[in-house]
Amino acid sequence: MAHDYHLEELGPRAFEQLAATLAHAAFGPGLDVYGSGRDGGREATFHGRISWDGGMTTWEGYTVVQAKQREHMADPATNLKWLQIQVRSELNSWMARNSGRDGFPDYLLFVTNVRLSATPGGGVDTITKYVLEELDRGHPFDRSDTPRSRGLKDIRIWHRDTLNAIISSNQGVRAAFPALLTIGDIIARVNNLPVTIDPSVIGPILHNHAQSSLKHERWVRFGEAGGLQARQSVDQIVVDLPVRHAENNREQALGEFIKMGDPVLRRSVWNTNKPRHLVITGAAGNGKSTLAKYLTQIYRAHFLDREQLTGTTREIVECTLRSQVRLQLAPPKSRRWPLNVSLPEMANDMGPSGGPTMLRWLSSHISARTSLDLQPAILEKWLKGWPCLLILDGLDEVTAPSLRQRVLDEISEFVELADQIDADLFVIVTTRPTGYTERIMPAEFTQLDLDYLTVNEAVDYGRHITEKRLLDDILIQEQVIDRFERATTSPAIERLIKTPLQVLILTFILENLGELPATRYELFWYYYETVYRREQEKPTSHRTFLRTHRDDVTELHQRVGIILQIQCEGTGETRARLPLLSLRALARARMIEVGHEDDSEADALAEQVVQIATTRLVLLTADEGDTVSFEVRSLQELMAARALVDGDDATIRSNLIATAPSPHWRNTWLFAAGKLFTDSDHRRNLVLSIVETFDRTTNCWPGWLYPIGPELAAHLIDDGLAETKPAALRALVEIALRILHGPIPEEFVTVAKSLSYATRHKTLSTLIRNEMRNAFAGTPVAVNAASLLALASPGAVIVPGQPLPAELRNATRLWTNSPPRGPRTTVGRLLRRALAELRDEPGELLTEAAISECEQLTLLTLPDGSFWPNVVPPTFTHDKLDAAFNDPDATTLFQLCLGNIEPNEWAARSLLARAMSAAKSRKPVSEHLTLPYVRDIMQ
Repeated sequence: MAHDYHLEELGPRAFEQLAATLAHAAFGPGLDVYGSGRDGGREATFHGRISWDGGMTTWEGYTVVQAKQREHMADPATNLKWLQIQVRSELNSWMARNSGRDGFPDYLLFVTNVRLSATPGGGVDTITKYVLEELDRGHPFDRSDTPRSRGLKDIRIWHRDTLNAIISSNQGVRAAFPALLTIGDIIARVNNLPVTIDPSVIGPILHNHAQSSLKHERWVRFGEAGGLQARQSVDQIVVDLPVRHAENNREQALGEFIKMGDPVLRRSVWNTNKPRHLVITGAAGNGKSTLAKYLTQIYRAHFLDREQLTGTTREIVECTLRSQVRLQLAPPKSRRWPLNVSLPEMANDMGPSGGPTMLRWLSSHISARTSLDLQPAILEKWLKGWPCLLILDGLDEVTAPSLRQRVLDEISEFVELADQIDADLFVIVTTRPTGYTERIMPAEFTQLDLDYLTVNEAVDYGRHITEKRLLDDILIQEQVIDRFERATTSPAIERLIKTPLQVLILTFILENLGELPATRYELFWYYYETVYRREQEKPTSHRTFLRTHRDDVTELHQRVGIILQIQCEGTGETRARLPLLSLRALARARMIEVGHEDDSEADALAEQVVQIATTRLVLLTADEGDTVSFEVRSLQELMAARALVDGDDATIRSNLIATAPSPHWRNTWLFAAGKLFTDSDHRRNLVLSIVETFDRTTNCWPGWLYPIGPELAAHLIDDGLAETKPAALRALVEIALRILHGPIPEEFVTVAKSLSYATRHKTLSTLIRNEMRNAFAGTPVAVNAASLLALASPGAVIVPGQPLPAELRNATRLWTNSPPRGPRTTVGRLLRRALAELRDEPGELLTEAAISECEQLTLLTLPDGSFWPNVVPPTFTHDKLDAAFNDPDATTLFQLCLGNIEPNEWAARSLLARAMSAAKSRKPVSEHLTLPYVRDIMQ
């Protein structure tokens, strides 16, 4: 007797895949399978001969396979009625004159999971008779127009008993679908592995790893500085967050992530060109890592839910399941075994070359949580046999170019390995959006961007986190929530509650009755001041010291911040830590610097400063190996920013120009600009001057090829720095609008959001509208740039002549999807054609060499003569381009070549600009900074 499989546990997409896979096994080669989405009423189609009942019946022609899954089973009679409705509905759709479906079928096969009565005259006989009657049912407006008259010759039903029988007799199909397996199935399939470990213990190893990780990795650590307990379970504090697709649809993140993991992701089953894996981007403090941690916990809980568990593990699983109810989150349909990896940790262990492969590193990482050494061969077999989830968290923290390239290469190779062994693997990578979003295998990875919170979402989160944070003090809890809700009615505060971290910090400031901030810089700086003031007012022995040495304590934090920011830029230190000995040396140097020349006195004061910083304020926390680090990365960047602009105008200008192009320094740069905007009119004008002139006057950056100014201006608008300074705001908007002249920037979403904010001012709205109108009527690159802005901020600016939404989306697809098949060309070939018209010009040899490097950049040639850019290869070299750009004559000649390519070839220039921007912006800039004390401590 065939086993009754849990077909309801397959998600809708996975059941469609199962239907297509079973049809392929029955029909043989020639089956065309369609992906999820608008498939015209088809899961699969087959052209040819199909034999039924041992050859007693034959279909010859065009067969369409349709899947009909019922999520909740009922009695056979109800199932029968449901199936009849499904069949009639589908036939009505096929018969509709405007159905939009291609090709009326000769035959229909319905594949369903519903159980029908097999007794004589029961459900099976009834549905068989029903479908034959439906073949001759006339259209309501024309009784002679029937499915049979249109050409439909026969209909068959594969119901639950049929599916159970086919699955039971087909081990390959059964092995491909997670709902049809148990851990015992996996163990049985690896009994003959040529490895030194007994395969029968694989299941328990991975089971124990899931239990151990569930207990130890559930915590989110806020520290006492956030007013929270030292740690809280992620299921208690998490909230679902908004996410945007490339098409700009706004959904809830967790539901989208789980939905992507529900289908079977094996290459052999995934019969669609859509990406299977995911890159999640989010701004600083936007909750990427928290969501990743919670998603891991969800899958661990569901992986373990059917197993015998210890009391503690069972309690965590039940808490996780309850949190899903709170979040109105459907459970995963696939029982994926999850693994959450810190990419900075992995990068450190791998090194730029020569270290372990990703598979070997993962094996060692898992072994650390189990009692046995898990060999790579065993892990590979597990991946092949059981559906898995691999979360790679923190790509943005791997900033050293050599390490970053190693990590990206390893991710690509691991995904390729998974396809080679036909693994059902779902990979998620998290990163920041600011220049960190290389197109990692765009054919395999789609990108979802965590969106800013709306005011209502921020209020909900503020209420939730305050209730958790002040669980034992209802009176204060109610006061803080009331203050927070009143504060959010202010337009100025609305900008400061865009991320969960910002909301958390604002509630903490309001609890302590601090002054309300007006900018993002002030939000984080007031947080530091509130923490300091709260500690200073406590009746402890440190009270007087905190009051008299405030500047020294703050200066220490700033110096640590800038040193750690430099350390993890290009030295290979992906997790920034400072040895305690270095911290004490910094504190001692500060004491001597301010006049404490007696050694014993300087040592004593320095020790007190260190103790205050690490045990009282606890913004700096103890880390492994007698080191300290900032637990909240944004606080490290805040302190680094203050150090960056601690000097005269020349020092400030030099430091800001050096760090402006670097994605690693971008958040620090914005904090620094925020401080200067609040200091004085003179310092604000200094920032505006840098942004205005950077692309024309900076020798270290080819602003003529890839302008930085528009993106910097957009970020400053987004931070609200010029909200109450109309002249400064207009200047920033005008700079941001330069983006419409091309090339296509990496950060068009940020620019779009900032311009959307600016449209609240009537005069600026008119300015933006006019510029957008001109762009849509302008050059091809202007049309595409304007299309990207319009798509990223729908409804903010609508102008006559604006393309339809579908056309707008096409502009995004060029930069987010791999190009389809077709004839290719290269940027180098186009430039060499242009150079042929400019012979015997100064700088020709350098320009020729630079153009040869542009052969690495390929484009698909579209039928209209325009281009679809390909991914910049990881091996892209630019030394000859740098040499040309450092020579005035070669630069001029290269610019002339770019100017001579055709207007519809604009994508070539944008691709070159992005390639050079990514390559040059990764170079360490610390050697160009003016920070004397850093040199001393780094030596």
